[in-house]
Amino acid sequence: MQTHPISLPLQTYSGNDSEKRQRAEDHNRRVRTVESYVNTAFPKLGKPMHCFHAMDIEKETGLSGAAVADVLAGDNGITVCK
Repeated sequence: MQTHPISLPLQTYSGNDSEKRQRAEDHNRRVRTVESYVNTAFPKLGKPMHCFHAMDIEKETGLSGAAVADVLAGDNGITVCK
């Protein structure tokens, strides 16, 4: 369970491999997309707690199912509370 506003873990890479650096940057972009969606949508619901299912996050953000699963570390959603 996450407390609003949520903050999901980012990947870091400090090496010289441009492919690995690009993968980390792509992952972090997806993380920020999910964070932005959840942090914007949660207050509009007016509830003290809500579960954002991966399928709904996928639909609302335009990310693929695999990308959402990667961001959520394989979980099927994220529960947010005030």
